[in-house]
Amino acid sequence: MAKTFPFIPVILCGGSGSRLWPRSRAALPKPFIAMPDGGGALIDRTYARLKKSPVPPAAVLTAVAADYAFLCAESFSRSGLNSPHWTIAEPLPRDTGPAVAMAAEVCRRRVGDDAVLLVLPADHLIADPDGFWESAARAMESAATGKFSLLGIAPDHAATGYGYIQRGEALGDGLFQVRRFVEKPDQSRAEEFLKSGEYYWNAGVFCFAAGALHGALPKLSPELFAPLAKATAGSEKEAATFSPHKDAVAEFPAISFDRAVMEKAEGATVSDAAGIGWSDVGSWRTLGATIAADANGNRVSGEAILQDAKDCVIVGEKGRVVAAADVRGLHIVDSPDALLVCSDSGTEKTREIFAALRGRAQAEVPVTVRRPWGSYTILSEGEGHKVKRIDVLPGAKLSLQSHKHRSEHWTTVIGTMTITVDEREFAMAKNESCFIPLGSRHRMANATDEAAAVIEVQVGDYLGEDDIVRYEDIYGRA
Repeated sequence: MAKTFPFIPVILCGGSGSRLWPRSRAALPKPFIAMPDGGGALIDRTYARLKKSPVPPAAVLTAVAADYAFLCAESFSRSGLNSPHWTIAEPLPRDTGPAVAMAAEVCRRRVGDDAVLLVLPADHLIADPDGFWESAARAMESAATGKFSLLGIAPDHAATGYGYIQRGEALGDGLFQVRRFVEKPDQSRAEEFLKSGEYYWNAGVFCFAAGALHGALPKLSPELFAPLAKATAGSEKEAATFSPHKDAVAEFPAISFDRAVMEKAEGATVSDAAGIGWSDVGSWRTLGATIAADANGNRVSGEAILQDAKDCVIVGEKGRVVAAADVRGLHIVDSPDALLVCSDSGTEKTREIFAALRGRAQAEVPVTVRRPWGSYTILSEGEGHKVKRIDVLPGAKLSLQSHKHRSEHWTTVIGTMTITVDEREFAMAKNESCFIPLGSRHRMANATDEAAAVIEVQVGDYLGEDDIVRYEDIYGRA
């Protein structure tokens, strides 16, 4: 690349968990679920893709909900990247506009106005990383001159679920002026766009200099600019994790970066990203297409027994067998506590199903939930009681906490736990138990270098995960 500049990829890692239900949940959005092709979660692939960047990153910044920050940190450590990793732990969901604005301000304060940011969603698949970086390099060079740029995906069908970019004057090999942005069109307009050959899908991959955004925000989006200084106060300190001020974040409107900035920016450019094998993995239909098909067109992940089945997508759960007979074009997605069965067109309706389940565990949390200290698995739940298995990593410990609505019974089944109940602290070895009265301050910790697990029986009139009062937590949770 001709011009040298500090380069910072900004990873946007979020989502509601609705599109790939029942595998994704509110507490486990799409970037973190294991893909059925065996190639790792989407967040892992996003970080791995950075290794081929033509410009070594000065740092990598991830904007993610505070509850998932530890999952991003673990994924980044697996990637083998040598760049510093900064995290913005968002206290509230406010769409991509505020997230990108805060990320750009953090980078501007830490690196400078000339830092070129490449904003990348964490939940996309790209089959050709080399082709992606060829297109991204054009956008980065354009951004280094003060322009706002983005990648355009050549449409291969008349999709109505994407925004479109109409290209204008050619500015060089594969780089064009943006003529206009078009919101999600109806079918007839989408067919016109496809036929014209002048339109790209908007993949949500943006590129600009940190100083250019800071200078343009007061005019383009004053509602984003107004809370920005307060929200990012103190971010110039190069701590690995920055937690924006919650009250200030609440002042941001919930708005996408497209609407807040890109659609208003003068002289924006689009870099042709045709042929990179892009997918936003927006449904089980698109995800199923990544699984190799057998002779009957069936795409299977997991163990399945099929009799006279054709053109089906089967995603099974470990330890369970899916059996299907005399069916055509079905999608069957199994999980420990929910099962999705739909037609190919029905894969677009998981959001409606998710909305209908709102407030139920099947929409909110998976059966096994990851935490910074380990994980818990719900074994049984009924009227007035819940049973969990709690696995605590070596050297990790839960928060010191109490509950207003439940008591708990703990029995160690693996290893030895160090238990705190009010003023008492004691070791609880395998097959030993204790009782946690309602309101008592308590904690479990694994002070050993071996695995440790407890079976927890909760009894009370309310058993929600939000019935926790924290007094001390080494992971910085409120």
